[in-house]
Order: sequence, then structure tokens, then C-alpha cells
Amino acid sequence: MKGVIEKFHQPKRKSYLPGGPLVGQFSLDWLTRNDQELLCKLNMPFENSARQLVPTLPVGDPMRVTLEFLLLNHQGVGRQHAMPTQRVLTHLAGSGHPMSKEHFQQTILNDTRGGNVFIGVCPRGIYLIHDRDDAIATRDFYSRRIRSELKHRKNLKRLVRAQGWQRI
Repeated sequence: MKGVIEKFHQPKRKSYLPGGPLVGQFSLDWLTRNDQELLCKLNMPFENSARQLVPTLPVGDPMRVTLEFLLLNHQGVGRQHAMPTQRVLTHLAGSGHPMSKEHFQQTILNDTRGGNVFIGVCPRGIYLIHDRDDAIATRDFYSRRIRSELKHRKNLKRLVRAQGWQRI
């Protein structure tokens, strides 16, 4: 396993794997298939899933445009590279897909949550989850949001009781 990591950190020119996606600034075609699979398990599962999904989507599809934008030079991979949602929306609009933040959240973000690709969120923006710490950061973001929404629900229940209405 140590040899796989050492091999991976050797810079290579950009290239496509035979029958596979572009991999950042490294070509993995010199690794054995077993080493490539092991490396994928060690790190980057969401990124690799996104790279595999992109070519299956129609050219110009808003999901494809978003994933390609996040993957381009790793600019939206990992929470340290979180991208403001407005930047992604501007890119989508420039690609012929203008949409509101709410529409983006209800379509593209929501659609990534049911499969092997997961676009994470943090206060700074959105990103493809790269490692466990990114997943924890996204979980924590959602936990804070859920606590806030539960406070709103509790207040609504209090107001309903104050009106003398039947419980909701």
C-alpha cells in the first residue's frame, strides 16, 4: 500500500486513462488496475464517482456542467477549495443554464445526494467531498441547519398552542 501512495505522488502529464476519465494533474495509467482500485478506496471516492459519471451525462447537461466545473484542476474538490454557490451559478448561466440558488439546490445538489457523488456544503460554499474530514464538515453543516429548523418548528408549535388551536 505504501508503494501505491509513493507511486501516486509522482507527477505525470495530464492524460486520460484508457476508457476512463481525466485524473487531475496525474495519469494513473502506469498503475496496475488493482493499485488504481486500492487508491480509489483510500481516498477520492466521490471525486472518482463524479469523474465516472460526467461522460455518461449529455454534453451541456446542467449536472455535467457543474461537475466538470468542480473537477476542473481540482478547483472545487475538498472543503479547502469550497466554491461560492454564486460562482457556480454564474458558470451555469454562462453555459446556458441560468437558475436561482433554490432551483440549483432542489435539482443539482439534491440529485447528487442519492448516488455515489455527493456535493458537500460548508459556510464558504460547495465542493466535491475528497476525504473523511470533508464528509464530517458537511455533516456538521447539516446538523447546525437541522437544529435551526427544529427551533423554528418548536416556535410554530408554541404559537399554535398560544392561539388555542389543536396541536399540529
